[in-house]
Amino acid sequence: VAAAVRAVTRVFGTWQSRTMSPSPDSASARQPVHPTTIYLADVPGTQAYLYVGDAGPARTSPDVHAVETAATISGIRMQQALRDKRSFMYSGNAGMIWRRVPSASAYVGSTSVNAAKVDSALVEWLSLLRGLRGDRPATPQELDAVRRSRVGALPARIDGPDSVAARVGEMVRDRLPLDFFDRYATGMTSVAASDVAAAASKYIDVDHLIIVVTGDRATIEPVLRAANIAPVVVVD
Repeated sequence: VAAAVRAVTRVFGTWQSRTMSPSPDSASARQPVHPTTIYLADVPGTQAYLYVGDAGPARTSPDVHAVETAATISGIRMQQALRDKRSFMYSGNAGMIWRRVPSASAYVGSTSVNAAKVDSALVEWLSLLRGLRGDRPATPQELDAVRRSRVGALPARIDGPDSVAARVGEMVRDRLPLDFFDRYATGMTSVAASDVAAAASKYIDVDHLIIVVTGDRATIEPVLRAANIAPVVVVD
């Protein structure tokens, strides 16, 4: 122990603490919102990788539970539409990426499809996201599935000293209140279909998404421009 302390002191002993400025993606420094745009990167191959995203709220926002529910349902519907119904994809998912307070979170969905089917897959995907805004509201079965997967799994995540220590570590790391999981369980069980529609309209805004497509430009660019889903910008 003494040797370890000496080694750590030798390496880190001169470090000084300082106040950190807000991270670039903090809620107070969010970039202006732009219309939905497709960014295409030329990567040779028969497969195309699709990423659809939007900026979300900070983890302490009152909208957290509704937007997490909306994002989870979008992932469920993505599987149903792109895999089960249309066979566009084998695997893929969508959900929230939460960051340390006060940084904004992000809604991100990703999958891979045949390069020749990129336009059809995106049309189907954006249609299901649009439905979350109210055209196809969350069903009681979907809300129940989200509660079971999010709240029902919490007991296993705090089972035993190691798990409790890990959760406390997460709360300290992400600057969350120590009753975060109590609030989370209560909030997730009280989300209604109207809350999901409001959160989807605000944070999974089909008119202001960032869409990234990587794949063979010669195959993908013509079909994307012909589909007129959104402006296409070719990037390195």
